[in-house]
Amino acid sequence: MNKGRATNNNYSDILKKFWMMYWPKLVILMGIIILIVILNAIFNNVNKNDRMNDNNDADAQKYTTTMKNANNTVKSVVTVENETSKDSTLPKDKASQDEVGSGVVYKKSGDTLYIVTNAHVVGDKENQKITFSNNKSVVGKVLGKDKWSDLAVVKATSSDSSVKEIAIGDSNNLVLGEPILVVGNPLGVDFKGTVTEGIISGLNRNVPIDFDKDNKYDMLMKAFQIDASVNPGNSGGAVVNREGKLIGVVAAKISMPNVENMSFAIPVNEVQKIVKDLETKGKIDYPDVGVKMKNIASLNSFERQAVKLPGKVKNGVVVDQVDNNG
Repeated sequence: MNKGRATNNNYSDILKKFWMMYWPKLVILMGIIILIVILNAIFNNVNKNDRMNDNNDADAQKYTTTMKNANNTVKSVVTVENETSKDSTLPKDKASQDEVGSGVVYKKSGDTLYIVTNAHVVGDKENQKITFSNNKSVVGKVLGKDKWSDLAVVKATSSDSSVKEIAIGDSNNLVLGEPILVVGNPLGVDFKGTVTEGIISGLNRNVPIDFDKDNKYDMLMKAFQIDASVNPGNSGGAVVNREGKLIGVVAAKISMPNVENMSFAIPVNEVQKIVKDLETKGKIDYPDVGVKMKNIASLNSFERQAVKLPGKVKNGVVVDQVDNNG
């Protein structure tokens, strides 16, 4: 028993000596570990805050850029009204909303403004009332229009320095899902300068257009699709990209029950080709092959029988008339 008690005492003495010898080092080591843990927590918290600040800064920059582009574009978008919409002698159902639309100042030379809009907006009237974002108005003259592209060019004169020429983008580089802004005048001057936001929701669309309102399409318009809100009066308005550059001109929308936010714009590269000829020649020269044709899809049963068209043929054209030199 004495031997066991002596062994325990020796073991206790060894622990005491070990603790007395190394406890300062152990305390220092524990202090270092605790310091590392604290510093790591602080560093992680700083990084988290930095990431949050970076995200907030990016969001703020995004919205600041969007607001800047919207305010700049409004200075280049005008309201276009032809004389028919102001003619009090016409029945109200004749004063179509198509006769009040939007336009974009795409070129400015001194006090001379060149405005692109839709052909269906200017109608058959040569003179158009042009109203700017600051409510000032001038009378513009239609230089040319083309129903097949649904584009028209109006020339106006104004010394107002607040009216700006819009920056032109490149519609060959459009990306599906790309954010866009639409700037126009839905329902006319009362809501001029309206800005809506959306994305490019479709590329290379062929949109059927019915000129004579007979519920049969007369042509297919090449356009890109957008989901931003578009209403009557937006026709001829601007579609701009995230840089505030013009990438398209609003031309049409699908108005059907249960269909929402399906609108279409003419790509700006196509617009530039058309307006160049409308400025100088007042029209677009299309090749004439000397024949008149009808779309098979638009033929009624009597017309199909007259040309002895097989029932299985659903698409294509039939030659209706050949000119003498055709």
